[in-house]
Amino acid sequence: MCGIAGIFGGGAEAARRDVGVMIDAMAHRGPDGQGVVDLTPAGGALALGHRRLALLDLSNAGLQPMLCPDEARNAAPPRGWLVFNGEIYNHLQLRRQLHGEGVRFVSGSDTETLMWALARWGEAALSRLQGMFAFAWCDLRAQTLLLARDPLGIKPLYTAQQAGRMGFASEARALRAAGLGGGGIDPRALASLLAYGAVAEPLCAVPGVDELEAGHALRLDLTKIPAEALALARRWRYAASPKAQAWRDREQGVAAAAQALEASVAGHLLADAPVGLFLSSGLDSAALATLCARAAPNTHAFTISIASAGERDEAPIARACAEELGLPFEAITLTDAFVEQRALGFFTALDQPGWDGLNTYLISEAVRERGMKAALSGVGGDELFGGYSGFRTLPKLRWLSGLLRNLPAAVRNAIAKRLYPHPEQAARREKLSELLAAGLDVQALTLRSRRLFSDAQLRAFGLGEALSTLDAQALPAERWADAPLEEVCAEISRVESRYYMGNTLLRDADVMSMAHSLEIRTPFVHQPLVDVIASMPGRWRRPEKGRNKPLLIDAVGADLPRRLLGLPKSGFTLNQDAWMRGPLRAPFEQWIDALKHSGALNPTLVEHEWRAFLDSSPQSGQWSRAWMLGVLGAWLATA
Repeated sequence: MCGIAGIFGGGAEAARRDVGVMIDAMAHRGPDGQGVVDLTPAGGALALGHRRLALLDLSNAGLQPMLCPDEARNAAPPRGWLVFNGEIYNHLQLRRQLHGEGVRFVSGSDTETLMWALARWGEAALSRLQGMFAFAWCDLRAQTLLLARDPLGIKPLYTAQQAGRMGFASEARALRAAGLGGGGIDPRALASLLAYGAVAEPLCAVPGVDELEAGHALRLDLTKIPAEALALARRWRYAASPKAQAWRDREQGVAAAAQALEASVAGHLLADAPVGLFLSSGLDSAALATLCARAAPNTHAFTISIASAGERDEAPIARACAEELGLPFEAITLTDAFVEQRALGFFTALDQPGWDGLNTYLISEAVRERGMKAALSGVGGDELFGGYSGFRTLPKLRWLSGLLRNLPAAVRNAIAKRLYPHPEQAARREKLSELLAAGLDVQALTLRSRRLFSDAQLRAFGLGEALSTLDAQALPAERWADAPLEEVCAEISRVESRYYMGNTLLRDADVMSMAHSLEIRTPFVHQPLVDVIASMPGRWRRPEKGRNKPLLIDAVGADLPRRLLGLPKSGFTLNQDAWMRGPLRAPFEQWIDALKHSGALNPTLVEHEWRAFLDSSPQSGQWSRAWMLGVLGAWLATA
């Protein structure tokens, strides 16, 4: 994993200088090497830059930008240049195919494999890649620049055009550092941020910057200034319907899931540097631990232990799981003093403001300090195998909202108020009222269940105009939409994966781990595995006989620690409510004050939300919205 950057247009000296600025701004992404190369396509100057975190072939043969020579390796002009962020987990298979076609490799890196795949197969190589990636491939013969992201959006890639220059980078702040992108925050991005706790792609918080959507490739003509888009293509989509694949029976499906899981974990363990495992008391990470114990029994497992958590501390269960599987284990204890000292770094590590990520930031720092350069995470297991409560409740709510959607809003509000009568339950009451109005639209129900602030609150914040430019779900209208799936659980899985996992979990995992030069690998977020599970009937993922995620449990097999099967869903949990009232209160009040004076939102409502949190009980859940506003204020203070 690394950081990539590039600028096309303007003078060669300015392009090289600004790419240097961008890779300096991403130094945390790659402590093992850096490089900048100047090119001169027909249309003008092009500079490419790279920061390296070495995981495959730790030698200098893996350095980037990587030159693809003429295939005859003579004095002829080179084929092109590549800068690449990510991991190609099937690169050994691809390498064998390319070797059979006459390619002679000089390194053991997946970067060289990707480079020759693009040189030999062109854009058709994209359909052969299995992994996480964002790259820029400059084809000197065709005079084109190809930008691409992996199908599920694990690796980010941002673009900006300004004053005849086009730039791209792994982080939005790098583009801003080079003068590509404005100050403040984009209003449309702000509206989506407050709606869901994360900016929805292709929007970006930095004005003038866009995020290339997951699974998309953009080909640019380098003979024109500014660079012209020759094609914007979507390279992959979720299975159209579970009915598209005929499965004989569930036993066949379990066997296929087991095979896909084992292959994914084996690929994600491939490295020439230490790879660890994030282990909580939850089922997803325990499943990964079980698969790691088979494939690489020396994999070191780590969990966060909260000193003041009491019965909520996950370390005892995680330790017992690791011991049963024979994995090395360490619990990393977080005290209030530790949080006060270290958590402030989370706010300076933000690339875009977002609700999530503090847990990833803290454990990534600790795991990197213990010598790991990569760690496996259970992100994506809930989305793929039906772990969220919505897989159980939303089908019932869909039936109820279908009955009640034609009732007047006042009646729906009265029903919600009857169920949530207390003032501290206002947010839940308003969310339920909106859910009851969603009707039979599964995507709308799933997205509404994730809402942080309602449309009415967004308008009260002063975002009515921005909201009017978004669609009915407060998402960008220009997003690539899909026709709804017929099967309810399959549609919930797709929506949760694309929007919550894509915009929140994966983005935060990347930024917060790379803040400490640690690569997070996500075996559940793997296209071949997703393709297999998405083709199965959704009912196979529903809880049965008290078992959550039955398909995952059966696929992993009998050596999955049994003590986990009856436990409720869990994960790395932090006590942000208490920290905001205690050790983090002073900085939060500064950030809330900064937000009130930023002009971005109605200051009266900002103050109201903060006071409502301070006046609420810790059990009310009020902290989440106050946390979001504090994070936004912290980001704006340094933007």
